Amino acid sequence: MRARPQAVLLLNPVARRRSAGRRWARVEPAVRERFDLELVELGAAGWPERLAHAHRRGVRAFIAAGGDGTVNALINAIHDRCGADSMEGLFLGAVGLGSSNDFHKPIHRTLDGVPVRLDLELTAPRDLARARFVDPRGAGQERLFAVSASLGVTATANAAFNEGRWPVGWLGRFWVDGAITWSALRALARHRPTQVMLQTELGTRRVGLSNLSVMKTPFLSGGLRYDLDIAPGDGLLAAHLCEGMTRWELARTFLRLGRGRFTGTPKTSSWRTPRLAIQADVPFDLELDGELFRAVRVELDLLPQRVRCSP
Repeated sequence: MRARPQAVLLLNPVARRRSAGRRWARVEPAVRERFDLELVELGAAGWPERLAHAHRRGVRAFIAAGGDGTVNALINAIHDRCGADSMEGLFLGAVGLGSSNDFHKPIHRTLDGVPVRLDLELTAPRDLARARFVDPRGAGQERLFAVSASLGVTATANAAFNEGRWPVGWLGRFWVDGAITWSALRALARHRPTQVMLQTELGTRRVGLSNLSVMKTPFLSGGLRYDLDIAPGDGLLAAHLCEGMTRWELARTFLRLGRGRFTGTPKTSSWRTPRLAIQADVPFDLELDGELFRAVRVELDLLPQRVRCSP
């Protein structure tokens, strides 16, 4: 009988409005059948160092059991403590216990209705993106992201979703798309374009930024989807810009995204790029895989090293 491969699983039991623990209990036996598993709980004392220690002793399979933020926490903990070279060839698995689980989309495999990426025998390289930003105090920070970064109304909506104020928290317990929609409507009601400098390989220009999504997947959140394909390991980012829009124009754009349509929408543009940068005179929300930060400048590109993921 072949030995099970060693793996470390980072569990976020409070994902999906604190229901992730119950979902994990349903699939845990099947995951343990596949791996010789060490379980680390997100938020427990010393959890990042436990991941780093496992990597230093030779473990190369790491699994995030939670939402997209748990994937984000895992890759940043290893990168910060073991260095960028530690990411090369590392197997990044996932058990989708979160609200949207965009890292898993399109979903190919499930366990008891839970999306999973756990196949060590069938993997392909996957890019990890990087955000290097300056916060409002002038301090520089660096964070990796696996799914998407956003500025503008999407980042504001994510902040509202994460806060979980009524009725978002209540809706999120049984209707995730409804909670996402309410958060988006709240952000739209408060929207005003932010004047920023956008730097791309074509040059620098001033933009009235309504929304910018920078993606390693077409899937934005819930049922929202862009129509520009981006391959997981192609060395490029997909950028989607909404420029100088009114609230009504933004609302129509997000309705189109619900049908997977974006290209050709007035005041929008999409392109593939290895890097871009945004700078503003006032602080803005920066969302990375659902995690929120404040910044006055951000440069987005790709880590040279790539992990391996299953479909």
